[in-house]
Amino acid sequence: MIKFFRHIRQSMINQNRTKKYLLYAIGEIILVVIGILIALQINNWNSNRIDNQNEALYLKNIESDLIMQKAIIDNQLLFESDILNITDKMIKSYNEENQIKTDSLFSKRIGVLSGRMTFTKHNPTYDELISTGNLDLIKDRDLREKLVLFYQSSERLEKILSINNEFVDETFIPGMMNLSKTDYGGVFKMESFQDIFNENKELIENYLVEVDNSNLTEISQQQLAKPENELTFINQLTNRNRLALVNYLFINQLKKSLEALLQELKSINEI
Repeated sequence: MIKFFRHIRQSMINQNRTKKYLLYAIGEIILVVIGILIALQINNWNSNRIDNQNEALYLKNIESDLIMQKAIIDNQLLFESDILNITDKMIKSYNEENQIKTDSLFSKRIGVLSGRMTFTKHNPTYDELISTGNLDLIKDRDLREKLVLFYQSSERLEKILSINNEFVDETFIPGMMNLSKTDYGGVFKMESFQDIFNENKELIENYLVEVDNSNLTEISQQQLAKPENELTFINQLTNRNRLALVNYLFINQLKKSLEALLQELKSINEI
């Protein structure tokens, strides 16, 4: 093709047809420019097509991540709800009887209250978008901002619950150890721990041995009968209740944001 045009151009020059040659040259330049523009257009179209495919894939993966995150949040809410129910019963019992009731459920309840659950973020797709700089592939600016806000809130919640768990580890458990017998078997009967229990049922049943000694119950009663210990116990119990309430409220707020995002993503991904 190049040789053909070159032949025509040389023929015009030899025949001294300068005017026609100039017109031909201009036409040839226009054709080249048009060819370049078409190539650029095709390249842009192909690039946009790839971006659209990547965006669709990212949005589907984020939807999957959020479904898994919702399961984590629901389980965390179950746990905090159990803590709230137990502390609520114990505080109401104390208010009604004006003393700490150390019945058969007492040590099991203390065992449950000594447990805590670590909140984990599940955001591999969002992390990839940030690390690769591909966040702008999500063209809907409003959706993009909602995702950023959600994952920032998720990270903040993880830190809050981690700090609150430090209270359980460093203050509540050591305090209870000095005041009461603790039976941890109740932890594995909580609904939020059923998956762990079912997967390790034989191991737990074989090795989770509780001390059954009436002397320990009497010692607990004697310890809690002391005014200073009674005050410490009630303060610890009240603090455990307040932390569970704060955790529940923050987690539930994040869940509402997640459900709104999930609904929006499902409607987009169904198109």
